[in-house]
Amino acid sequence: MKTNFLRIQGGNILLLAMACNNTPTTIQNPVQNPDSVVQDRTHVNVDTAGQRAFRHHEVELIKENNKRIVELKTKIRNEKKAIAVKYSEELDTLDQKNTRMERRLNEFKEQSKAD
Repeated sequence: MKTNFLRIQGGNILLLAMACNNTPTTIQNPVQNPDSVVQDRTHVNVDTAGQRAFRHHEVELIKENNKRIVELKTKIRNEKKAIAVKYSEELDTLDQKNTRMERRLNEFKEQSKAD
């Protein structure tokens, strides 16, 4: 029983030693060229500046669009009033024509009865 325990412990020690040998002996630096990091940071700053300019442009477009929407709504309201006045005038004209036609029709009926 004691020999089985020693074998298991010996196997564990052997596995531990093998695992330790697989670790790298030198620390690898992920940054190969420090100048590229500075260049990348500059690139990020340029992109950020470009994005700010783009957002500013978009905000200005939105403001202009909102102004234009208000102008168009006002224009439509005014046109509705103008159209309402125009239609009212046309309806008055049609009403007058209709009244004249009814009068002539009544005159025609009266003449037909008289004949």
